[in-house]
Amino acid sequence: RGAPEEIAMAAESLRVRRDDRLKVSVLPSFASRWLMPRLIRFMDANPGLEVNVIASIALADFAGDEIDVAIRFGVGPWPPLVCEKFLDDEYFPVASPKWRRGKLPKAPRDLLTAGIIREDRDYWDQWFERAGVPIEEVRAIRGPTFNDSTFSLQAAARGEGIALARRSIVGEDLERGTLKRLFDITAPSRERYWFVSPKESANAAKVKA
Repeated sequence: RGAPEEIAMAAESLRVRRDDRLKVSVLPSFASRWLMPRLIRFMDANPGLEVNVIASIALADFAGDEIDVAIRFGVGPWPPLVCEKFLDDEYFPVASPKWRRGKLPKAPRDLLTAGIIREDRDYWDQWFERAGVPIEEVRAIRGPTFNDSTFSLQAAARGEGIALARRSIVGEDLERGTLKRLFDITAPSRERYWFVSPKESANAAKVKA
């Protein structure tokens, strides 16, 4: 009986959260396209802090995985977690400049036959509505579906279709010219990015940093 108790106590001692390590759970697309280019500045400003980034679409298990903070995209907030909204977003179509040998769609209705790329939760219906395209025509469109924006943007960059991009994560692609924005029409996102942490760690120095 004594041995299992000692093992349990030892395991629990190892689970004590370290003040010098910050574990961040974040969506893969946001991690690679928004967080990582900015993370070096945070690390330079906090040289004594070890940052562990956990990229996953799964909900964060704050206790089981010892996550200190998560960045999530949704309608929020999610009590009793401490949630701080920090970034709004909007959607617009993008395509490879070489799509169909450079013959890019000239009007929103052209997208109905262009081969759009969908995501598990996307805003194509809302975007087409703002563009004045009847919704019943939009719902007849078929195309590949991905569970993360990284894959849909990569497919679009390869010329495999038209993706609906979030402004927050497509900037580098537009700057490099691997993707080109189509039209000036945007669909504001009902979902936002949130900085989320459990109450017991929200006031920790590393989370405040």
